[in-house]
Amino acid sequence: MLPFMLAFYLLFHTEHQFGSLLGLLVGIAGIGYFSIAQIRLIIGQITFKQNMPQAMMAISLIGVSLLIFNLLAYPNSQFPRGFVWLGIVFSALMAQGVLTSSFFSEQNLAMISGSISFRQLNPFMYILLFAFAISQIGYPVWAIWLGRLILTGKIVFLG
Repeated sequence: MLPFMLAFYLLFHTEHQFGSLLGLLVGIAGIGYFSIAQIRLIIGQITFKQNMPQAMMAISLIGVSLLIFNLLAYPNSQFPRGFVWLGIVFSALMAQGVLTSSFFSEQNLAMISGSISFRQLNPFMYILLFAFAISQIGYPVWAIWLGRLILTGKIVFLG
Protein backbone atom coordinates (compact mmCIF):
# COMPACT_ATOMS: atom_id res chain seq x y z
CA MET A 1 0.00 0.00 0.00
CA LEU A 2 2.70 2.50 0.97
CA PRO A 3 4.66 2.06 -2.29
CA PHE A 4 1.50 2.85 -4.27
CA MET A 5 0.90 5.96 -2.19
CA LEU A 6 4.48 7.14 -2.65
CA ALA A 7 4.28 6.49 -6.39
CA PHE A 8 1.01 8.43 -6.69
CA TYR A 9 2.51 11.27 -4.67
CA LEU A 10 5.52 11.43 -7.00
CA LEU A 11 3.28 11.30 -10.06
CA PHE A 12 0.91 14.07 -8.98
CA HIS A 13 3.02 16.39 -6.79
CA THR A 14 4.09 18.75 -9.59
CA GLU A 15 0.51 19.56 -10.67
CA HIS A 16 -1.33 18.97 -7.38
CA GLN A 17 1.07 19.75 -4.54
CA PHE A 18 -1.50 20.07 -1.77
CA GLY A 19 -3.73 17.19 -2.88
CA SER A 20 -0.88 14.74 -3.39
CA LEU A 21 0.72 15.66 -0.06
CA LEU A 22 -2.64 15.36 1.70
CA GLY A 23 -3.24 11.93 0.14
CA LEU A 24 0.21 10.74 1.19
CA LEU A 25 -0.05 12.05 4.76
CA VAL A 26 -3.56 10.67 5.32
CA GLY A 27 -2.42 7.30 3.94
CA ILE A 28 0.66 7.20 6.15
CA ALA A 29 -1.50 8.14 9.15
CA GLY A 30 -3.94 5.32 8.33
CA ILE A 31 -1.18 2.75 7.91
CA GLY A 32 0.54 3.91 11.09
CA TYR A 33 -2.68 3.95 13.11
CA PHE A 34 -3.61 0.46 11.89
CA SER A 35 -0.14 -0.88 12.67
CA ILE A 36 -0.08 0.58 16.16
CA ALA A 37 -3.59 -0.71 16.93
CA GLN A 38 -2.66 -4.20 15.77
CA ILE A 39 0.60 -4.23 17.74
CA ARG A 40 -1.25 -3.08 20.87
CA LEU A 41 -3.77 -5.90 20.34
CA ILE A 42 -1.06 -8.52 19.88
CA ILE A 43 0.89 -7.52 23.00
CA GLY A 44 -2.29 -7.39 25.06
CA GLN A 45 -2.51 -3.66 25.76
CA ILE A 46 -6.01 -3.49 24.29
CA THR A 47 -8.82 -5.97 23.75
CA PHE A 48 -10.42 -6.94 20.46
CA LYS A 49 -13.42 -4.83 21.44
CA GLN A 50 -11.16 -1.78 21.78
CA ASN A 51 -9.24 -2.65 18.62
CA MET A 52 -12.19 -3.00 16.27
CA PRO A 53 -13.19 0.71 16.05
CA GLN A 54 -9.53 1.71 15.79
CA ALA A 55 -8.90 -0.69 12.91
CA MET A 56 -12.04 0.49 11.12
CA MET A 57 -10.98 4.13 11.51
CA ALA A 58 -7.50 3.33 10.18
CA ILE A 59 -8.91 1.52 7.15
CA SER A 60 -11.16 4.53 6.58
CA LEU A 61 -8.12 6.82 6.51
CA ILE A 62 -6.49 4.56 3.94
CA GLY A 63 -9.71 4.73 1.91
CA VAL A 64 -9.68 8.54 2.07
CA SER A 65 -6.07 8.54 0.86
CA LEU A 66 -6.91 6.27 -2.08
CA LEU A 67 -9.96 8.40 -2.85
CA ILE A 68 -7.80 11.54 -3.02
CA PHE A 69 -5.32 9.87 -5.36
CA ASN A 70 -8.07 8.47 -7.59
CA LEU A 71 -9.69 11.90 -7.82
CA LEU A 72 -6.32 13.37 -8.80
CA ALA A 73 -5.97 10.64 -11.44
CA TYR A 74 -9.36 11.40 -13.00
CA PRO A 75 -8.26 14.21 -15.33
CA ASN A 76 -4.97 12.42 -16.14
CA SER A 77 -5.21 10.75 -19.56
CA GLN A 78 -2.53 8.22 -18.53
CA PHE A 79 -5.13 6.32 -16.46
CA PRO A 80 -8.00 4.36 -18.03
CA ARG A 81 -11.37 5.85 -17.04
CA GLY A 82 -12.73 2.50 -15.84
CA PHE A 83 -9.72 2.04 -13.57
CA VAL A 84 -10.16 5.49 -12.04
CA TRP A 85 -13.93 5.08 -11.54
CA LEU A 86 -13.42 1.67 -9.95
CA GLY A 87 -10.83 3.23 -7.64
CA ILE A 88 -13.16 6.08 -6.72
CA VAL A 89 -16.03 3.72 -5.90
CA PHE A 90 -13.99 1.22 -3.89
CA SER A 91 -12.00 3.83 -1.98
CA ALA A 92 -15.19 5.74 -1.12
CA LEU A 93 -16.73 2.50 0.16
CA MET A 94 -13.57 1.85 2.18
CA ALA A 95 -13.66 5.39 3.59
CA GLN A 96 -17.23 4.97 4.85
CA GLY A 97 -15.88 2.67 7.57
CA VAL A 98 -15.60 5.80 9.69
CA LEU A 99 -19.39 5.71 10.00
CA THR A 100 -19.31 2.10 11.12
CA SER A 101 -16.56 2.71 13.65
CA SER A 102 -18.00 5.95 14.98
CA PHE A 103 -21.72 5.27 15.21
CA PHE A 104 -22.25 1.52 15.09
CA SER A 105 -19.15 -0.03 16.67
CA GLU A 106 -21.11 -1.43 19.63
CA GLN A 107 -23.64 -3.13 17.35
CA ASN A 108 -20.86 -4.42 15.10
CA LEU A 109 -18.99 -5.91 18.05
CA ALA A 110 -22.16 -7.39 19.53
CA MET A 111 -22.92 -9.07 16.22
CA ILE A 112 -19.38 -10.45 15.88
CA SER A 113 -19.39 -11.76 19.45
CA GLY A 114 -22.78 -13.39 18.93
CA SER A 115 -24.63 -11.46 21.63
CA ILE A 116 -27.11 -10.12 19.04
CA SER A 117 -28.24 -11.64 15.78
CA PHE A 118 -27.78 -10.13 12.37
CA ARG A 119 -31.53 -9.46 12.27
CA GLN A 120 -31.34 -7.16 15.30
CA LEU A 121 -28.97 -4.69 13.64
CA ASN A 122 -29.94 -1.16 12.73
CA PRO A 123 -31.06 -1.28 9.05
CA PHE A 124 -28.44 1.31 8.11
CA MET A 125 -25.78 -1.07 9.48
CA TYR A 126 -26.66 -3.59 6.74
CA ILE A 127 -25.76 -1.02 4.12
CA LEU A 128 -22.50 -0.08 5.84
CA LEU A 129 -21.41 -3.69 6.30
CA PHE A 130 -22.26 -4.55 2.71
CA ALA A 131 -20.39 -1.49 1.42
CA PHE A 132 -17.35 -2.29 3.53
CA ALA A 133 -17.36 -5.92 2.35
CA ILE A 134 -17.53 -4.78 -1.28
CA SER A 135 -14.58 -2.44 -0.69
CA GLN A 136 -12.51 -5.28 0.76
CA ILE A 137 -13.23 -7.38 -2.33
CA GLY A 138 -12.81 -4.48 -4.73
CA TYR A 139 -9.50 -3.13 -3.47
CA PRO A 140 -7.49 -6.24 -4.48
CA VAL A 141 -9.12 -6.13 -7.94
CA TRP A 142 -8.12 -2.48 -8.30
CA ALA A 143 -4.58 -3.13 -6.98
CA ILE A 144 -4.05 -6.05 -9.37
CA TRP A 145 -5.28 -3.87 -12.25
CA LEU A 146 -2.85 -1.13 -11.15
CA GLY A 147 0.01 -3.65 -11.08
CA ARG A 148 -0.91 -4.85 -14.53
CA LEU A 149 -0.97 -1.28 -15.88
CA ILE A 150 2.47 -0.66 -14.39
CA LEU A 151 3.95 -3.93 -15.68
CA THR A 152 2.64 -3.35 -19.21
CA GLY A 153 4.05 0.21 -19.21
CA LYS A 154 0.66 1.89 -19.58
CA ILE A 155 1.30 3.83 -16.38
CA VAL A 156 4.75 5.20 -15.75
CA PHE A 157 5.38 6.65 -12.29
CA LEU A 158 9.04 7.55 -12.69
CA GLY A 159 11.03 8.50 -15.74
